[in-house]
Amino acid sequence: MGLLTLLPVAIALVLLILWGLRNSPKNSPTALEVASDEPALVKAEADARASLAAFLDRLQSPCPADAEFMVKFRIRAGPSPEQIWAEQLTFTDGELRGVLANDPVTRGFRFGQEVEISEHEIMDWGYRDNGVMQGHFSTRVFLTRMPAEVQAHTRQEMGWDQ
Repeated sequence: MGLLTLLPVAIALVLLILWGLRNSPKNSPTALEVASDEPALVKAEADARASLAAFLDRLQSPCPADAEFMVKFRIRAGPSPEQIWAEQLTFTDGELRGVLANDPVTRGFRFGQEVEISEHEIMDWGYRDNGVMQGHFSTRVFLTRMPAEVQAHTRQEMGWDQ
């Protein structure tokens, strides 16, 4: 996958992180820390999990216009779980693997590291279908909290304004 293909997703993630840093509570250890029981995010995760089987089927048999498959999952290696995106996914013999797409806070992990991803830890997913990002249920929740200019840019990068 080329750098230009990943650029829109990278820009959107950077904007989300920057927005989170600017609007996160003081002393917050992560940029986008939110309550795990927040109703909108609980629903977003439930929607993503309800459609996860269809996503994994699509990953294994993509259409010609599909690209940038990714999942958001929990790393449970520290005192509290970290939510992080992985891309460059492969699903072989029931094993999902990917490359960390963010710089993790959790010790022992690094940006670009290949990891095995347990299906029960997946909380969101996404892929481009003919240039339009599908899924990204949690991103859609965070989108409503962004300043208007960041919302507009993110919608454009995700192909949601077409």
